[in-house]
Amino acid sequence: MHKTVCLGAALLALAAAPALADEAWTSNLGPVIYDDEIGEYAILLHYDGAVPHHTFIRGLAGNFSDRGHFTGYWSEQEDVGSTSPACDVTIIDEFGTATRHWGRVEIDFLRPGFPTEWDARIGSCFEEPAQSWNGRLDDNFDYDSFGPQEGPSPKQH
Repeated sequence: MHKTVCLGAALLALAAAPALADEAWTSNLGPVIYDDEIGEYAILLHYDGAVPHHTFIRGLAGNFSDRGHFTGYWSEQEDVGSTSPACDVTIIDEFGTATRHWGRVEIDFLRPGFPTEWDARIGSCFEEPAQSWNGRLDDNFDYDSFGPQEGPSPKQH
């Protein structure tokens, strides 16, 4: 009986929490998804052509009801054709990947609850985040076609 009650409570808790990648946005840098979580970081993913850009937002992981202003950073792997300028300093991102292609991010969610849209500013390396990046909810997001795109990279961080 005790195992049944615990299992039932666990299933209810999982059903109440939004699943990862249940938030997708259109943005001025292309489609973006809430891809994963590592520790306190939520990981947003978008592609610049074939190059994946991961944005690590500190304090957002598991936060579906008290969203506001957050900071973090973005990174991209060097060995996949990075289009962003290389920084003088190498970082190790949350995946454990060393890269010189990274920058700071400040993001403001427009409402505190899930799902919500956001306005962000990004910068390269240690620059103050100044480039605008805006995410608007995309309820008809096509997850099957999301991924690296061949051809020239239309956007850059």
